[in-house]
Amino acid sequence: MPNTAIATPRVGILGQSGAQRLAQRRLAEWAASRTRLSYVYARSLGGLLEVGCGVIATLGELSLQIKTDSTRLVIVTKGARLGTEPQLFFGPGLLTCFPVDGVSLQLESHDWLFFSDSTSPDSLLNIRADPPKLAK
Repeated sequence: MPNTAIATPRVGILGQSGAQRLAQRRLAEWAASRTRLSYVYARSLGGLLEVGCGVIATLGELSLQIKTDSTRLVIVTKGARLGTEPQLFFGPGLLTCFPVDGVSLQLESHDWLFFSDSTSPDSLLNIRADPPKLAK
């Protein structure tokens, strides 16, 4: 089993329309400029689904589409709570953690999506070339 980092979603309460608008504006700027972003999509019941790089190909009121080198991901964003607080990512064994700037979306399905233009997917996962062996 590969040794990967664990991310914990931290999405603030967005009763403040300013925070919501800031996150929406950042997503729109990234989409318009075709900025290459690192992203993490995690299921609410645990288990990392997707980590990679791509661009926001389409951004609408109800959904967005991420275009990667090999595929397109369509994410339903209706009812999502957006945030711009740095998200904490934890290293192997939860011994280290580091904040990453970006935009987080807590989806209505309780899944979590995070975009960053300031780090690589490998940094988000903190992948090690020599994962520890499990004891038998």
